[in-house]
Amino acid sequence: MSMDDDTDGFAAEYVLGTLDADERAEADALILVDAGFAAKVRGWERRLGELNVLVAPVEPPAVVWDRIKAGLEGIGQSEHLHLPEVPL
Repeated sequence: MSMDDDTDGFAAEYVLGTLDADERAEADALILVDAGFAAKVRGWERRLGELNVLVAPVEPPAVVWDRIKAGLEGIGQSEHLHLPEVPL
């Protein structure tokens, strides 16, 4: 695999949100200093963003939000929690 393939995949993972915190920080820094990488990120944002219009939005059940809130409270992150209201 070439370096170009590596950076393209890294840009795609950045857009998908699958990078860990350290990798995300590395990608954020790379976007600032590498115009080529920043262009790849914009390209992936455009391509993957187009997929969004092909599917109908699905609101997760209230029980899912309750589990997320409970998990965040368990690790002391609930003060930063701003979830949408979910109709029952």
